[in-house]
Order: sequence, then structure tokens, then C-alpha cells
Amino acid sequence: MIPAEIEEPNLRSIRYAEEENEVGRRAELDLVDEIREMAHIREIATKERAARKYNSKVVPRSFQEDDLVMRRALKDGTTGKLAPNWEGPFRAFLECG
Repeated sequence: MIPAEIEEPNLRSIRYAEEENEVGRRAELDLVDEIREMAHIREIATKERAARKYNSKVVPRSFQEDDLVMRRALKDGTTGKLAPNWEGPFRAFLECG
């Protein structure tokens, strides 16, 4: 068995140069703000794309005063899967849409 202190050097330890490593690390630190800004821009673009896709599927509805409307029932832990999904009908008291 070879002791841990006497092992063959690997390629990584052979090619390690401290000055080059330091220069590379400093260059990466200089670019961190730019990389973060680019990631933030991509995040915003992704969120806008998702919102645009969601909003394209939404069906616009408008209600007049005294229209009959249904309301989605609130699900809590006491209701089972056979509980109604909608409550109502209710009268719309404001014009909306």
C-alpha cells in the first residue's frame, strides 16, 4: 500500500501555476457583475414570455349589473372530492370587464 504522502502527482497538480490561477480568478471576479446582469435580463425575458403565453389563453369576460354569475367554491380540508366546484348563482352588483 502506498502512503498518502508518497503518491504520484496528477495532471492537475502538475499543470497548476499560481500566477495564472490568480490572473484567471481576478478576470472572473471582474465579469461577475456583467454575468449577473445578463442572468437578470434573461430572467425578466422568461417571465414576460410566460405572462404573454398565459394572457393569450385568458378569455375576456364582461358582466353587466344584475347578471347572474357563478363563483368558484373555496376548497378546504373538510370538503371531499365530490364537493361542488362552483357556488351561486350570485347577482353582479357592479359592471366589470
